[in-house]
Amino acid sequence: MEDILHLVMGDSRPLLTGSVDFKTKIVIPPGDQDVLDKLDLDGQFAIASAKFTSQEVQRRLLTLSERARGISKDEEAEQPKQTVASNLLGRFKLDRGVVSFSRLRFSVPGAAIDLAGNYNLRAQAMDMKGTFRMQATLADTQSGVKHWLLKPLDPFFEKDGAGFLIPVTITGTRDHPEIGTSIFHHRFTIH
Repeated sequence: MEDILHLVMGDSRPLLTGSVDFKTKIVIPPGDQDVLDKLDLDGQFAIASAKFTSQEVQRRLLTLSERARGISKDEEAEQPKQTVASNLLGRFKLDRGVVSFSRLRFSVPGAAIDLAGNYNLRAQAMDMKGTFRMQATLADTQSGVKHWLLKPLDPFFEKDGAGFLIPVTITGTRDHPEIGTSIFHHRFTIH
């Protein structure tokens, strides 16, 4: 994956590593334009067991996976230290430096995010909308008093076989993403 990211994004530090199954139609018309401005891709990819190169991202993904599986912060100390693998798959089109995803799925054990939207390769800006799904209920992500305070809210978020399901948006840039949701007609930003 790091080779493909370097080819498309020209970035010397890969965002993630892993084996990729990549199928696409490639069109590069002649002309004096920069390759990114004239490159046209239409395809799909699947990355199994991807690892992000940032230790901070990996730490956050492990925490997300543990909470999504119902392992509370108190129980986390009992768990063996590990690196969580991420799976990504998507259907996309690249045209004039903008990748349009008709489907983009990111998952870790216990949680999945399904998105659709755009990513501008030059500006490294994104505008995506979709859903966030967890195996555990909202109350199961907490322990003690917080668990019992959140328990009455679980029925509002349990949908389609998920213990917790909410709409999600991801905007901003690669270095400063803004993740948000709308719950009960109120907009929240998740840090």
